[in-house]
Amino acid sequence: ISIYPNPANDRINIAISDGLTESMSVEIYDVFGKLVLASDNKSEVNISSLANGSYYVNILTQDAVIKRKVTVTK
Repeated sequence: ISIYPNPANDRINIAISDGLTESMSVEIYDVFGKLVLASDNKSEVNISSLANGSYYVNILTQDAVIKRKVTVTK
C-alpha cells in the first residue's frame, strides 16, 4: 500500500498493489489518537479540512489494519 503525495496538501491518494479496494475504509488520526477524518472513498481522500501537521492513516481491510504516517502542509 502506498499513500501519496507525502507531504500532502488537500488530498491523498491510496494505491494498493493487489487492487482490492472494495472492502476498504480509511481513518485518519491526529498525533493524540483522536479520529479526525473517516472516509469510505477507496482511492482518494479529501484532507483539505485538516490543519498542518502529522497524522496517522489507518487503512482497514478485511484482513488487516495498515498504518501509515502522512504530513499535511498547506
